[in-house]
Amino acid sequence: MTVGKIMRHSGDSLDLLLDAVCNMFGGVMFIALLVVVIASSAPVRSSGTVSDSAAALRRQRLLADRNAALRRQLELVRLLTPEGVSETGEGGDIAAEADALARYRAVEREYRAVTQQLRELRTVAQQQAGADRAAADWHALPETERRREIERLKLRNDALRRDIAALPPEPWRFAPPEKTRLLPWRMILAGGRLYPVGDNAAVRQRGSHDSPAAISYFRYGDADYWQLTPRPERGIPADEFDWEAWRNEVPSNRYFIDLLVDPGDIAAAAAVRSELRRLGYRQSWQVRRPEALVLTARKEDGYEASR
Repeated sequence: MTVGKIMRHSGDSLDLLLDAVCNMFGGVMFIALLVVVIASSAPVRSSGTVSDSAAALRRQRLLADRNAALRRQLELVRLLTPEGVSETGEGGDIAAEADALARYRAVEREYRAVTQQLRELRTVAQQQAGADRAAADWHALPETERRREIERLKLRNDALRRDIAALPPEPWRFAPPEKTRLLPWRMILAGGRLYPVGDNAAVRQRGSHDSPAAISYFRYGDADYWQLTPRPERGIPADEFDWEAWRNEVPSNRYFIDLLVDPGDIAAAAAVRSELRRLGYRQSWQVRRPEALVLTARKEDGYEASR
C-alpha cells in the first residue's frame, strides 16, 4: 500500500490529530510567551528573596511539562506524516500529503520555538537564583561587618584612583601599516582629550620636533616611527572640541575620520561618536591599549607589527 493510500484511509484521524495539536499550540505558546516576558522583564535584584527563586523554578517546571507534552505530540505527528510527496500517487493523495507535510513542519517550528523559550527561561531562573543567594549571604552578615566591607572597598577604590593619577604619561609608538607613510589614525582619544593628527606630510617634515598634536616622527636604523606622547596641555577636551572648524581645515577632514581610542575612554568615545553622527561623518574605530602594538615600517623588508 502506497503512502498516498495510507494517508487517504487514515486521513480523517490524522486531520483530527493535527487539528488538536495545532489548537493546543495557541494555549501553549501564549503561556510560554507570557512566562518568558514576565521572567525577562523582571530585573535581577540584589536583594531578592527565596520565594522569588521558588516562583521562577515553578514557572520553569510548568514550561518544561508543556514542552514534554508537546514533544510527545510532535513524535506522534512525525510517525503519521509522510517523509515526502509521492510521485506516483493520485492527485488527491499528493495534495493531502503536501498539506500534511506543511502542517507537520509548522508544528515542528512551533516546537523549536517553545524549546528555545524554555532555554531562555532556565537562564533567567539561574541568574535570579544566583542573585538571590548573593543577596541572602550579604544580608546574613552583621551590620557592622557590612559597613566595614563597604568602607574597605571605598578605600581601595580611592587608592586605585590615586595610583592611576600618579602614573606618568605613556608614549605611544606606532608607524603606518601596509605600504604607506601616512598615519593610520586622524584623531586619537586618550584621557578624555582629543589629539588631532593633522596633516601627515607636515608631521614628517618636522623631523623629530613635536607637532601641535604632540606627535613626533623619527628614524632608528632602517625603521620609521611616529610617537605620540599624550600630554594634557596638547590635547583638547573631547566635549569642547570644535568639529566644525576642524572639518574645514583640510578637505579630507569633511567626510571620513579614523580614531584610535584608549580603552579607558569608552564613555567619552560614545559622546564623540554621537557628535560625529550628527555631523554626518563616516567613522572607523580602533580600541587599543597604548602600549599594545608597535607598527614598524622597513624600506627593504616591508612592514611588520610587533608587540
